[in-house]
Amino acid sequence: MGKDYTSKSNLQYLLYTTKEMAGIEGVHDLLKLCLERLSNVFTDWGFAVIIEDAARPSVLTTKIKLNIEEKYWEYILQKHVQITMHAKQVAENAGGDYITFLDDDPTLESNQEKVEEEEEEEELVDQGQVAGWDKEEVTTWFREGVSENDNNKEWIVVDGEIGDNDRLRIFITHEELDHTNLQLIRLFISLASALVHNTILRRELRRRSQIDALTGAFNRAHLDERLSELRKEDHRLDPYSVLFFDVNGLKRVNDVFGHLAGDELIKSSVNFLQSSSRDTDDVFRPGGDELVMVCRQTGASAAAALVKRLKQAMTKTKVNYHNPTTNERETDVIKISVGYASSDQHDNAKLLDIADQEMMKDKENFYNEEKNKRYR
Repeated sequence: MGKDYTSKSNLQYLLYTTKEMAGIEGVHDLLKLCLERLSNVFTDWGFAVIIEDAARPSVLTTKIKLNIEEKYWEYILQKHVQITMHAKQVAENAGGDYITFLDDDPTLESNQEKVEEEEEEEELVDQGQVAGWDKEEVTTWFREGVSENDNNKEWIVVDGEIGDNDRLRIFITHEELDHTNLQLIRLFISLASALVHNTILRRELRRRSQIDALTGAFNRAHLDERLSELRKEDHRLDPYSVLFFDVNGLKRVNDVFGHLAGDELIKSSVNFLQSSSRDTDDVFRPGGDELVMVCRQTGASAAAALVKRLKQAMTKTKVNYHNPTTNERETDVIKISVGYASSDQHDNAKLLDIADQEMMKDKENFYNEEKNKRYR
């Protein structure tokens, strides 16, 4: 039996941490504090937190680690879906009880106590509390997938209930993942998960207030918030890209066909970008004829390919204008200048500015073409 960390002082320390966490707005900052406080108590344990998109589990919206070696962190980022799905399937085949690590509790003195313990655990699951996937299965994945020599490390994955749209996974490693200490961690994570869920709900309410009324894209306030969150994360193994767009020809459309037609051009441009992007890519309208797309899990080469594909698709995307005064009609293709910057090539904090500069170069090239004379 390893060291028992479940002293009253440690329990009080972690419970006090949940009060402190309640005042934190950002999910990343909240989970970072959670891991720091767990590490202060469980000094030689390793922790990694990821939040999966429920619809697309391979897409991670948040990822943080503490005291996890890089080789294991990279393995978690690559294999988190397979590890948890396999462990869940093994547990279901064994009867559906996936809290199997609790069954080895040496303090249970009778079968009746064990039954009561299992009933309590089932009640916790029904209430949406966290549960852990099979310890032996998860440990086997890491030993076979990363290093068979690290036979002194055990692994387990603990879930946190944070709503229908996201899944919280916490990977835990130590030389001996014993029942007593895991119970304390599990209690703390259940409380932290509720705070994360509330934070996500508040963020969703804010998101709804951060929608551009004209286009349905996100507005500038939400863009600033999204970029601020991304700058706090480690993207060495998981780069992202920022694409900056400017709608060409808007002034002419406003003057010739009226501002309603200009609004239609902006809306059509946003619809084009949204229909050409993935579910995990977000489109923003900071203002006027400027648009921004933030693409997760997209490095420089993938961003370049995306820009090329968008430029090709523009030539086939038409928009119709009508001048109600003269009854004049015109059909034209969408023309958008674009620049991009990626976190695997540039400083995280400068991506938007660099993408803007690249867009201006593309815009100059557009108007340098003889057929694209500047309007007034």
